[in-house]
Amino acid sequence: YHYTRGKVEDKSFTYSLKAAKLAQASYSHSLAIDLYNAAKEILEKNNKIDSTEYLDVSESLGEVYRLSGRFEDSLIVLKNAESLISAEDVIRRTQILSKMGDTLWDSGKVEETIKTLERGLSILGLYYPRTNIEVFLGIGLQFSLQMLHTLFPKIFVAQKYQEDTKKMIAVRIFNRIAHGYYFSDMNRTLYY
Repeated sequence: YHYTRGKVEDKSFTYSLKAAKLAQASYSHSLAIDLYNAAKEILEKNNKIDSTEYLDVSESLGEVYRLSGRFEDSLIVLKNAESLISAEDVIRRTQILSKMGDTLWDSGKVEETIKTLERGLSILGLYYPRTNIEVFLGIGLQFSLQMLHTLFPKIFVAQKYQEDTKKMIAVRIFNRIAHGYYFSDMNRTLYY
């Protein structure tokens, strides 16, 4: 508060961001929104719109808008953030699309959710089955892999877990799409 009033922008940004995260963690969404907006304005004033900090603040602001039920505001902020991401940064773009999908889902727009998340999968370069034959072949392949893991764990199971951000995002998207199809098109639920 004092740094903002004193126009000390570096410290004002740092402490606004910390306070916004604390407010978000304690479910004080309106305060978090005000603080994220303050941090965002400081970055805009300093022409740091192309920075990762600006994307982080926008992503967090979009998430807090969603959590507080302000879905349209969330979509506006997240779409703006997506437009600032370079074409090469597929992970970041897909994370933003995933959050947009969550916002659409929470607002009851199931078909738009599915389209947005499918776009994220295509950006990640992931294929998903579209016919019954592909589904059953995929199930057979996954069953065979599971059997190999079970029968020969020393060969087919990694000794050390390695987190893969792309796979984590993909699992999250596939899960949300499966829920979407469950509620909108039961015949396609098996595809995911």
